[in-house]
Amino acid sequence: MSPSTFSYSRSPAPLEKLPVELVLEILCYLRVPDIKQFSLVSWTFRPICFPAIFQKISFSASKTPRNFLTDMHLHWPHKCVQKLSFTSIDTYLKPHALLEWCTPAREFEMCSMSNPTIYAPLLSGLSELRVVKLARITFQRSKDLFELLQSLSTKVKDLTIGEDVKFMSMSENDPVLWTGKRIEIESLSIGASLVLGLLLRDDSPVELSHLKVAETRHAESHTINKFVRLSPRLVNLSIEDPLLESNNASIQYLTTEPLKVAALKTLTLSFHTLRPGSTPLSDLLDPSEAELEELTIRLPLNFVMEGEGEWGWLAFVLSRRSNLKRVQVVAWTTWPYKKRHYAEIVLNDFRRKLEPQRRRISGILANSRYEVTCKAYANARHHDVKELYYPSNADVNVEVADPGTLRCKEPANIYGEETTKNDKK
Repeated sequence: MSPSTFSYSRSPAPLEKLPVELVLEILCYLRVPDIKQFSLVSWTFRPICFPAIFQKISFSASKTPRNFLTDMHLHWPHKCVQKLSFTSIDTYLKPHALLEWCTPAREFEMCSMSNPTIYAPLLSGLSELRVVKLARITFQRSKDLFELLQSLSTKVKDLTIGEDVKFMSMSENDPVLWTGKRIEIESLSIGASLVLGLLLRDDSPVELSHLKVAETRHAESHTINKFVRLSPRLVNLSIEDPLLESNNASIQYLTTEPLKVAALKTLTLSFHTLRPGSTPLSDLLDPSEAELEELTIRLPLNFVMEGEGEWGWLAFVLSRRSNLKRVQVVAWTTWPYKKRHYAEIVLNDFRRKLEPQRRRISGILANSRYEVTCKAYANARHHDVKELYYPSNADVNVEVADPGTLRCKEPANIYGEETTKNDKK
């Protein structure tokens, strides 16, 4: 068989069928500038050299070979990894081997880990970290959380700890080795009230004096107030599902004091479940003078419809705030429909039900300083509806801008058009 005949009888091998070591060696010499991310998919790595061109590297239990971290090394002294993430990695891996790779990393993410403290040596060597995210983490004790946070660079400015972070045992008397090191963060998102309480302790490694933006979930009002007091530069706060008073007298102490947010510029209150007859919304806000300029309240649609008696009191409390410029009342619901026709029916129903509430608030806040808006978010339960109606978390956004006028942002989001802002009320 001639060489030409042989060459035509065989098709080129797909790239994914080549040995991964060969692919990486080719990339090393080519220094392909467009490759920014690489996923590990081989269990049979030999000692190899990765090309120093990747900006994001992810390790997960299903894709990372056990001996990879001990075998890898670099040909070139420069480093370029910007984001590093671990998911369900076992404790046999040696994270310190990553230091020669990832020293310049600016973002670190850890998910589904049961013993995260083994990564403290790695984190202590990542001196350029700016963003840290922890999700689905299980700590043995509260001091393990502090140990992990103390290992972070003081340059970290954005810290996120999800609501699914757990502790195997919890004791207020857990001894914590105080190192004197504090992280001066500017943005904080805490998904669990327990974690927020820990960060408010005197021996917490997190310094809140430079905090500007924060988000909390399931926190009591007195915890939030302490958090705000310790954050004098905080201007933007989002509170999701604060614990409210209920018919159970044993937990009524949770809302004995209103939210005291005197220094805030922007406040967002979000409720996924709320019953008429629980703590009045007006009681959540201190009517004293404050710097608050923008307030957004997100409520279930059924509460908006049933709790009509609270709107007058809420508007009265808001009218006491001289700097308040914008008020948004957002109602949300879910519907199981797949067809566009049903969505339009729901939107028309939103317009009919929300407009009286908007007029009621506007009537009390009769001042040109205010921009009063009512919105309705309808979140579909089906993936195909999400893609059809709205390419983000909220599937349909109905905005009642003027009495008797309905403007729906949904078509604009479908066709890529921009929606104009409301006129000031």
